[in-house]
Formats: sequence, C-alpha cells, structure tokens
Amino acid sequence: MTAVELAKQLVEQAAGPLSDAVMRSIGRDLATVSCVSVRTDVVRHIGRRRREVRESIHTTGVNVWLLDENTAIGLARSGVLLCSTSGIFVPATAADLASHRTETQLKDYLALSQQLITETAAREN
Repeated sequence: MTAVELAKQLVEQAAGPLSDAVMRSIGRDLATVSCVSVRTDVVRHIGRRRREVRESIHTTGVNVWLLDENTAIGLARSGVLLCSTSGIFVPATAADLASHRTETQLKDYLALSQQLITETAAREN
C-alpha cells in the first residue's frame, strides 16, 4: 500500500470504529487520554446571499488519544489531528497525513489502531 492509501485508511478508521474503540477503551483503562489545544477552521454561511465567513476556532483541553507526540486521534469521531509547528493540533486530511508521515509511521499507526479496536471488541464479547 502507498502512503496515501494508508493515510486514507487511518482517516476512515478515526472517523468511526477507531474513535468508538478509543472511547470504550478509556473506561476500561486500555487507553490514556491527553488534553491538547486544537485549532479548527470553520466556514459559516450568513445572510440571504449565503456570504461565507471563515473563522479559526482555538480550543484548549481537547481530549485525544496520542499515537505519538505529534499525531492524535480526536475523541467523539473528530478524526486525526496533527501537531503544527506552533504546538497546536489541527485536523488532518489523508493528503496531509501522507505528506507529513512516512509509510512506516502510517503502518505503525494502523497496527496500533487495529490492536485497540480488536482489544475493545474482545472485551465486549
């Protein structure tokens, strides 16, 4: 698999089964949550002419599961987050992940993710 395919797979997992597994595993002490600062860019449509207003929202104390010190999975299906040079995490697309992480790193993230998903599923049964 290429880095882009691996990144797409991780982003898809983070938006669904991985985020759910992280939430369940926290209560069972299988995963540790960290609090980080997150910046999100939001586009709002205002008025009859649907004028776009772009805003950047900075939130502190956001709970995440850290894959490493610069990569995190946001809780509540908020996806993959990458740490910017300013130390603030920002939402990442598959293209962002593929360009900022090696194939080996992405494979490691997917292995960690799959392990957590499997462990939480096994404990539910």
